[in-house]
Amino acid sequence: MLKRIEPNNRTINVVVYGPPDSGKTMSWGTFSELFDPQQMFLLDAERGLLSLQGFDIQGCSISSMADAEEAVQWLMHSNEAKDIKLCGVDSLTKVADMCLLEEQQKGHANKYKPYEEVYNRISSLVEKLKYIEGKHTYMTCRLDKVITELGHVLHGPDMPGRQLSKYLLHEMDLVCCQRVWSTAAPSPSADGLPSISKKRALQTGEAEGYSARNRTGVALSHFETINMATLFSKIAKGA
Repeated sequence: MLKRIEPNNRTINVVVYGPPDSGKTMSWGTFSELFDPQQMFLLDAERGLLSLQGFDIQGCSISSMADAEEAVQWLMHSNEAKDIKLCGVDSLTKVADMCLLEEQQKGHANKYKPYEEVYNRISSLVEKLKYIEGKHTYMTCRLDKVITELGHVLHGPDMPGRQLSKYLLHEMDLVCCQRVWSTAAPSPSADGLPSISKKRALQTGEAEGYSARNRTGVALSHFETINMATLFSKIAKGA
């Protein structure tokens, strides 16, 4: 029997990619404005939780594909996980790299076979996370930079091969880039040196060679403030 999808029960699936030190992991902490600590669970493959000191983080370390697959099965089927409302993966790039290394070590005769297997296993993992009833997903990826034959620079989620990045752009509700700009202050600092500050924002629309895709049905600003609780609330409310 088909099950009706109620508007308030729809979940949101987001991928945020960006360069190192752009604050992708730290953004997880902003969810504390929307969810209680026991409602959030993070699959930590990057070992980057020092940036989240001061937050009550529930989750597990991921050192292999087997760890990731076991964690997803637990989130899907365990009674202990029934109250979790938000699942995170930091980062999907690292998990995919682990998967690729495992496949390469199997000694496939076809050199492209490891990438095919990575696509199948990672896309399956993402699909399972996406469709866990009542659970939102937030995944981070590193930034990939490609220079085309025409000299154009393109940026997108860094994943082994090219198909996984395309898969994320077409299958997730929102894929956005965490952008960072360095700006010089109009007046020098107290020591007379130029004062440099950094601005950060989430780019939700494709432009300037940065891939992004908004399939939420909600009109978002081209650059959104980096507060995931605010962004998820805006999407959930439809405005």
